[in-house]
Amino acid sequence: MSKSTPQKPDRILVVDDHRLVCEAIKAQLASEEQEVVMVFSGEEALDKLKKGIFQAVLLDIHLPNMSGYDLTKRVRRALPDLPIIGLSADEAEVQSDRWVKAGMSAMLSKRENTARLQTLLHQLISEQHRKAQEERKEEKKRQRALAKKLSPKKTSINLVIVDDLPIARYGIKGCLEEAVCQGHSLKIIGMAENGQHAIELILKTNPHIVILDYHLPDMTGFEVYQAITAQLPKIKVIFLTAAQDKETFQQLFQTEAVGFLTKQSTWFLPQAIELVLQKKCFIDPCLAVELFSQQEGFAQTPFLLNAKRRQTSSSSPLNW
Repeated sequence: MSKSTPQKPDRILVVDDHRLVCEAIKAQLASEEQEVVMVFSGEEALDKLKKGIFQAVLLDIHLPNMSGYDLTKRVRRALPDLPIIGLSADEAEVQSDRWVKAGMSAMLSKRENTARLQTLLHQLISEQHRKAQEERKEEKKRQRALAKKLSPKKTSINLVIVDDLPIARYGIKGCLEEAVCQGHSLKIIGMAENGQHAIELILKTNPHIVILDYHLPDMTGFEVYQAITAQLPKIKVIFLTAAQDKETFQQLFQTEAVGFLTKQSTWFLPQAIELVLQKKCFIDPCLAVELFSQQEGFAQTPFLLNAKRRQTSSSSPLNW
């Protein structure tokens, strides 16, 4: 078990031009909880306060060259919350309001007993610690708020799945629900079993990405694509198909869809979505081989295309 760090003693600066007074106060206050530092003029006090940290100041109001009132005013410019207790043997000074106007925290007679001085010091120092703790909490809160404001926002990527087969819809849903792409979680906000339902759902929810089966009972995925992109031109569509014919693939590739997969390769969906978020286009490896194996100079499977490159390419699916 780790030991707690011992608390540092409170440092108290005693300012009086009479050494005997300083020594007497030090003898009364010095302990394991309190460290007493003595100085004998206002100038020395200012120098100590510039170089070190103190939890309280006890000062005689009748100092040579610089009164305790003047010293307090100068200290307050830099240390507005530091407890400052004025000391005086003159009862009239103790009863006056000059110490309040100067900015002192309290005024005591030098005839007061030690217990009264200790109680007052404890109250003022405890209040200072409480304020400092509150300020640290507020500063941490501000830093957390700033860090949150400056950090990139991680949002959910909303998806709609369109497939006439329930087993396919729920299989894709299960494949994607636990996935994280580009630091974003994937959220399935809806599923549709036919083209008409898909169009209504997509136009209503405006998802980021649509996983769209090409073969639907009432219309083709191509027709669904045309209907939704007419009203949502920036929506991202990843086509799925069970077909293996080259003509179907070529028709799909005429679109501005961002992904093309066969249903035999749905495990590539998280990878495809990851690339879509990077503004790239994903092509099923089997489809790529089918489309490009006959092309001159074909050397490797082109799994993805830069989206900008694809947009500026020829309308022919085979001419990049």
